[in-house]
Amino acid sequence: MQTISFLPEMPKQFLQLDLTAYFYYMVKGFIIICLFIVAASQPVMAANYNFFNKAPIDTAKKYRITGVITQTSSYCGGAAPPEQLLKKLATPSPYPGKKFYIRAGKVNSTTGKIIVSFVTDENGLFSLKLAPGIYSMIVEEQLKPIDIKQLETPQLKADEKCLKDWWAKPFYLLVVKNRDIGNLSFNIHHACFVEHDVPCLQYVGPPLP
Repeated sequence: MQTISFLPEMPKQFLQLDLTAYFYYMVKGFIIICLFIVAASQPVMAANYNFFNKAPIDTAKKYRITGVITQTSSYCGGAAPPEQLLKKLATPSPYPGKKFYIRAGKVNSTTGKIIVSFVTDENGLFSLKLAPGIYSMIVEEQLKPIDIKQLETPQLKADEKCLKDWWAKPFYLLVVKNRDIGNLSFNIHHACFVEHDVPCLQYVGPPLP
């Protein structure tokens, strides 16, 4: 018995092409599904990866660091000053416009990356945000290696070893964990006839009248 078909017979090359395309899209769909399954099972990786530009994203939570910088001064006159003046000079007052840098690591080194800088406001206050880690808080004078020749004058003598030790040690070692850090308080004392906030310098000029 002969079977009669009302559908036109398709050429073999078309059938082969359709099967090839079918398997291609099947495999492609399977790979896409697998990628989504892997991404869903790795939430940390998915949260830290940008699928659009294929670059890591810094999603570490940052915590607020706040504090105040104050200043005191030595009496640089000649005759014995009134007690009230000495008391005023020794009383901490706000240090506005003082610049600091935050460097990665527990020691101050030019190889450490500068993360951020900040300047105190008119009340000596500062505020910044940092991700968990260990940082060196340094004054502006510690940003670059100390050049003793630029510090010494005919009236100022520098202690080289003291300066090297001071430069390598952070002004403050900042350890950020999983919470904000507040109420930090630091005082910087101004020595007589020293323009910069650098210790280890001694006045050797003529005695004051």
